Parts: sequence; C-alpha cells; structure tokens
Amino acid sequence: MRGSLRSATAATLREAVEGALGARPAAVVLDLTAVVADDELGLWVVPAVAGDAARCGIPLTVVAPDRRLRTRLRRLGARHVEITDVIPDAVDR
Repeated sequence: MRGSLRSATAATLREAVEGALGARPAAVVLDLTAVVADDELGLWVVPAVAGDAARCGIPLTVVAPDRRLRTRLRRLGARHVEITDVIPDAVDR
C-alpha cells in the first residue's frame, strides 16, 4: 500500500487483504513502508485484518519501518501480529 491510511481509505486496504486471504497463501506481508497513517481510525484496520488472517490460519507480517507507526500499531492491539521494520527475505517482490 502507498499513500495515506485513514478512516476513508481503510476499507480499501481491508478489501485487498481479504482478497489475498481468499487465495489461501502461506503467509501475507502487509507493507506499510510508503504509508502515512493520518488517523487512529485508519490504523484500526491493521489489527482487524490480522484477526481475519489468524482466523484463516494464515500468518500476517506488517512491515512498518517508522518506529512511531510500529508503536501506534502495538497500542491499538496489534501485539499478536509480527511487526517488523524490514520486508522478510522470503517474500516475492
């Protein structure tokens, strides 16, 4: 994803992740490298899609190089999600 993550764009992100989960991949990587989180309502989509992935039995990794963003995500309840600052090596780009 690129651009602004806010309440108005969160549904688009959720739909994209739901589409990816529907393909039953071994894992999903949500790359927030080029994302600016404009409001907390938009950020709530990350723990929500993490829950969706967990219910499907699919590991979800969030890539967030910005330390403040990682902290905000953890405060919102994304503690049970792997949040890293680099894209995992095993990911096809």
